Order: sequence, then structure tokens, then C-alpha cells
Amino acid sequence: MKMIQGKSRWLGLVVFHLILTGVVATAFQSPAHLVGQEISATQFKAEIDEAETAFKNQDLAEAAVNINQAIGVLEGLLKATPRASVSDIRSQHKRLVMAHRLLKSKRQTLAALPRLKFNYVEATEAGAEMNATAVLFTKNVAPILAEKCGRCHISRRSGDVSLASVSQMIGLISGGDSSASQLYTVIEDDSMPKGNNKLTAEEKSAVKTWIDQGAKLDGGQLDFDLRPLMQMAAGPVVPAGPITPASDQDTVFFSKDIAPLLAESCNGCHINANNLRGGLSLDSFARMLRGGDSGSIIVPGNPEVSLLVSKLKGMGDGQRMPINRPMWSDEKIQLISTWIKEGAHFDATDPNQPMISLATLSSILAMDAQQLGKHRQEVSIQQWKLALVDQDFRESQSEHFNIIAGYGLGSGRMDNILKSAEKEYAKLENSLLGDKKSVYAEGKIAIFVPNSAYDYSEFGKMLEKRETPFDQRSHWAKTVDGPYLVWTASLSQEQLDAALPNLLAPAMVANLAPDLPDWFCVSLGLSALELSRSQVESLQANLRGNPPGDSVVKSWIEGTLEPTAKQPLDFAASLGWRKSTTQLKAIRQNLVEGKSLDQTILQLDGLTTPQFAQQLLQLGAR
Repeated sequence: MKMIQGKSRWLGLVVFHLILTGVVATAFQSPAHLVGQEISATQFKAEIDEAETAFKNQDLAEAAVNINQAIGVLEGLLKATPRASVSDIRSQHKRLVMAHRLLKSKRQTLAALPRLKFNYVEATEAGAEMNATAVLFTKNVAPILAEKCGRCHISRRSGDVSLASVSQMIGLISGGDSSASQLYTVIEDDSMPKGNNKLTAEEKSAVKTWIDQGAKLDGGQLDFDLRPLMQMAAGPVVPAGPITPASDQDTVFFSKDIAPLLAESCNGCHINANNLRGGLSLDSFARMLRGGDSGSIIVPGNPEVSLLVSKLKGMGDGQRMPINRPMWSDEKIQLISTWIKEGAHFDATDPNQPMISLATLSSILAMDAQQLGKHRQEVSIQQWKLALVDQDFRESQSEHFNIIAGYGLGSGRMDNILKSAEKEYAKLENSLLGDKKSVYAEGKIAIFVPNSAYDYSEFGKMLEKRETPFDQRSHWAKTVDGPYLVWTASLSQEQLDAALPNLLAPAMVANLAPDLPDWFCVSLGLSALELSRSQVESLQANLRGNPPGDSVVKSWIEGTLEPTAKQPLDFAASLGWRKSTTQLKAIRQNLVEGKSLDQTILQLDGLTTPQFAQQLLQLGAR
């Protein structure tokens, strides 16, 4: 890591010199450490990862240098593209485009992005020697080393031994002879890894076979970077200790007081980190309780012996935290000490909720109506600039909407859109929102109208990290900041009037409270729309003839069903909502009071959310 940071700083000085002297590069050669090597898609990804880490650390110049290096790697890949790498290159290219746009909006000097045109090459001789029975390093061995040895020898260099890349393992491997290779012998006799994370017999066999086959890299690569494999898995984790809910006696609360401090100070090193420092992840409350390489960082009830407090004060071994960030004030340290002394309780609902999301949500819920209105307007502008960096826009507002559109849309058309949206809002308001609203529900819904179909697709890529279907021209979406609608300027007024109810209804439900799940927003939104008698009878007949099993319902509420399987359940549940008006009123009231949907369902019905959803579908079938 030190070597990479040093390299980046040196290149940054070179780039800065070129800018000062008026010599602005339009293309970058492959980074110096890759010259003479066969460039891989993994190296391309590693450069983008470095840029991401630098950006999170608010070092824009460093991030720009890394992105320019990534462009150099990409240019090398495009000159000689292994067919097997095309999918990975396309995937990372999307990240590169996003980062390029973001840094460009921050006035950083960047090389031009090359056109994504591949010049395919056949596998090299080394790659051709690999066959179906061979053990491949990238597929079979690298994941084992990352899982079993990564914390000590990839993220860090414990004992002066690094497995961060194959080139750094050279002294540990004797190609063709595993018995003479230290990498294998310490694994074979279980002296490494330390603790209970030993390799299984099958995993040992894979490492042994790879070395005995000559320790070759598949595809003829000359090196392979294992650091990208160390990114934390996105799945939920089980915390090391019990989680105790907050009580009325607490004076400091994690989501409101502590999470925002951690999100601000620890992002990049312990939150959303590409290379995790000390094995400590603060990506969620559950991960924080698990601790890092030095063990638990929190001892509930005892801040004096809690490693987290010691590190913030600069006591004990190692550096004071946070590194390269402003030191915490005594008041902030006292705040977290008080939270730990009171028991380190958790006041939110999901210990696996991302720390950044939890902090953002806490900040939003503390806003009054005026603050929320200003926040949403600022976020809308940020979203437009992120998706369409170079495009000017015009904006306008009505009682319930903020609209941002490209200059291709005239002011008269913008006014007509706002009038149509307000008219539809008035139709749906009573059935969806009820009488009492929270401050969050009073926030304006954003409307984006990009100029073209291409610009519309960029919203899906940049903001939602997904590809929009080729024939799609409108959709709704939500973030913790609030819901928004998007459609292209090419939609006629007649097309917009037809699409608007289906877009606005779920968005209005999403605006009841933050973080409401998609199944709830869509099915409840559909319950306010008109269906013909034949449509209702068809839905009911299908439900009675093909009732969904518990596993299907679980996938539906988790958002993992394919659209073709999801849509019938959304409509079916909407029929159930129409027959549950009293229950719906109670649910809305609880949401306004700040309770989560899961808490509300359990409190009102004594059911889990999957059980309630199944009951809703059964009610709709009657």
C-alpha cells in the first residue's frame, strides 16, 4: 500500500507540473509498474479501487491520478483484449465512467476516455496449456488465499510477508515442487494460518496442485492482484456479542449521535474500504461489534477499557484515530464514552443496515420541514450533476414537486408537467397518505426529465447502478433522501398522462417514511388505481389456482424476484390492501410516529413481515 501511495503522489506531481506548464495530456500510457507486463482486467479494477479509496479520503488529486492510470490500463487492454476478460472490462468500465464524470465535476484534470472497442487476441502459450482439469490460480487458488490469509498478508504485511500479488509471493514458491515451497509447507502442516481458519484438505490440495503444475497464471498473465478479492461480502453478519436495544434512560443514541460521527471520520478506511485497516469494518453496527484483528473495540459499560475510545484518545499501541483526518474533540469522545458507559445500546431496527445509510437517515429524521425541503432540492441537483455532468438544467417547483430538466424542455412544458403531477397527486392523496403526515412525507418528490433516451439510461447507470431496459422511457425510484420520478423529454403529454399514475402512486407511498421496501410501496400504490372487473377476477383466479409458496413470498418482499414473477404479486397484494382499510390506517399511523414497517406489523398483527404478506395475498384472492 505504501508503495502504491508513493507512486500515486509522484505521478500526481508530474500531472500537476504538466498542468502548470500548459501541457495537458490527452492520453496516458500504461502506468510505470505495468510496463512490460501483460495487463489484466484485475489490474484495471485495482486502479479504480485505489481511486475510490482516495475519493472517500477526500483526496481528489490522488483520485484523479488513479483514474488516469486506470485509463492507461484500459488503453492497454483495448489493444490486446483476452476474450475471457470482456465481461469484467465492461463491468469496470461503468465504474470508470462514473468516477470520471464525478471527478470532472470537481474540476480535476483527466485524460479522455477511450472508445470501448476491443482488439481480441488468442490465449498465450501459457494460457493454452491450461485445460479443463488444471487448477487455475484466479478461479481456484486466489479465493482461498484471500479468505484464509487475506487479513494478515493481503490487507497487511504481517511478518514482512505479503500475498497481495503473485509477484510478491515469488520467494515463497518453487514452481513445480510444492514440497520446496514455503507457501505450501506452512499451510500443509497447519502452522499457517493461525487460529481456527485452517485450510481444508480440498483447499490444501488445490494450492499443492497449482504449484506442482508450475505455479502458472492462467491467461498468460505475468502478475495477479489479490487486493480486490478482499472487499467485504455484502451479506449480513452475526455480531460477536448480544445487541441490547436502547431504553428511555439512555441519553446518547447510536443512530442519532454516534453513527454520523463514524460515517464522517472513518469512511474509506473502515467503512466502504477497498483495503480494510486492521481488519476492522464499521460498515454496520453488527460488523463493528465483531471487532478487528485486535479483537473487540467496545466493552459495553466500560469505556475506559474499550479500544475504540483508547484509539480516539491516542492511547496504547499504534496511531491515534482517525488517521489523516481531524482529531475528535473532547466533546465527541465524551459522547461515545457516555454511549458505551450506558451499555452501547442499539436504537435502530437492523444491525446490518449500512453505517452511511443509518447516519444519513438519522440526519434526515432530525430535520424540520424547511430543512428537509432545502436538503431534497440540493440532493436533486447533485443527482442530476452526477448522472449528466456536462448538461445544463433548468428547475422549477410546485407544492409537492421539484422538477429538474434539460434545456431541451421549455418552461411552458415544465409548467404543464407540474400541473399534471399535482392533479394526479390530489387524486391519490386521501387513499394513500391519510390525514396525518410526517415531516418526511411533506417533502417534495423530485422529477427528472433528461433530454434524450441516452441521457435517461445514464440515470439508471449512474444513480441506480443498473441497466434500464431498451424500450423503457420512464420509472420511479427511491433513496433514503426521498423518492423521484424520471422520464425522457420525448414523452408526449398523452403518454405522460397514461404513465403518471403508475409512477406517482408508489413514489407517494415511499414518501410516507424512509426505507420502506419496494413490495410495500408498489402494492399499496396500485391499490389506489382503477382496475377493471375482468382484471380483478383474472388476478383472483390466478391466485386461487397458483397460490405462491412461502419461499416465493419471501423472495418477493426481499426484492429478489424477476419482474415477470413480481408484477402479479404486486397486483394481487393491491387487492388485499383494498380490503384492509382499517389495518392500513393503523400502519400509516405507526409509520408517521417513526416506527419501522416490520415493527408495526409485528405490533399490530403479531406476524412477521413474510407471514403478513402471505396473509395479504390470501385476502386478495377471496
